[in-house]
Amino acid sequence: RPGVRDVKTVAETQEIYTDALKQYIDAKRPRKSSHLHCLLSMLTELRAFCTENTSIASTPTYRDCDALVDVKPEKSMLMQMMLHTAPSHSSSSSSSSRHLNR
Repeated sequence: RPGVRDVKTVAETQEIYTDALKQYIDAKRPRKSSHLHCLLSMLTELRAFCTENTSIASTPTYRDCDALVDVKPEKSMLMQMMLHTAPSHSSSSSSSSRHLNR
């Protein structure tokens, strides 16, 4: 993994968590279950995904965080109204603050 300095400690810690997960699954699930294998597989995929996105986001030319997301949420109606009225609101708020200071 990029940025890991003490690989041995990370591997030992990972082994502790893997053993704990195995014991938990053995206690909670039927004996002939493949849950541990499935979970470890998902964790490996998640780690690869995180590593890939971390390397993309840390590149010096990368500036737009929205490019990581395929589907961008639309702005809420309130946000659209605030953005639409923001310039006129700033001048009226300064006059109202002057009015309050009198």
